[in-house]
Amino acid sequence: MRDDQGIFVGASGESWEGVVNPKEAEAIGVREALTWVIERGIKAAIIQVDALSVVQAIYGKKRENSYFGSIIGD
Repeated sequence: MRDDQGIFVGASGESWEGVVNPKEAEAIGVREALTWVIERGIKAAIIQVDALSVVQAIYGKKRENSYFGSIIGD
């Protein structure tokens, strides 16, 4: 995490069992990052994502009925 001046202010890392593919791992990472931001009362944040499919799922109107879809729904 960096502030609006680009100065490092914190980081987080976790491991999860049962994540079977990179798309699910990226989606869980986004969910956890957003939770981390909300818990700290941060009003605006930019989350950088490597997987276009995750970004499209977050902003898309159609929900996928799968484990990945449930992560995005969270």
